[in-house]
Amino acid sequence: MTPLQAYEAINAALVDGMGSTPIALNDERWRPAVGVAWIRVTIKSLAGRGLSLGSPGNRRADRRGVVIVQAFAPLATADGIAAAMTLAQTAAALLEGRDLDNPTATAPITVNCAQADVGPVGIDRGWSQANAEIPFSFVEIV
Repeated sequence: MTPLQAYEAINAALVDGMGSTPIALNDERWRPAVGVAWIRVTIKSLAGRGLSLGSPGNRRADRRGVVIVQAFAPLATADGIAAAMTLAQTAAALLEGRDLDNPTATAPITVNCAQADVGPVGIDRGWSQANAEIPFSFVEIV
């Protein structure tokens, strides 16, 4: 699996699972509709865990990363940050503890998602925000 294939599998799981919730993928720049809850997804690479011995094209590189989901909801005084927290938890549940396959890949490849961390960020200019961070790993043959 390549990093691009891993990103595609993660994005597909979120797009398929979030229904009609607007999603900005990987730092796309756009403005959400006024008063509509939405999420921004950023996928960051982290330092790998090692590389196996062998000739080029036969080595296993253990790759790691983190999915950062920023959930934004219009501020409602009755619920404070609850709507944003619910949205972040919904996105996290689509990935947390799951193995994601990339349907476009030629061989079975899997992204392994770990335990999510979900928490409030705060309130600013009529919006509430909560974030979810989901670590993941996959193997790339290099």
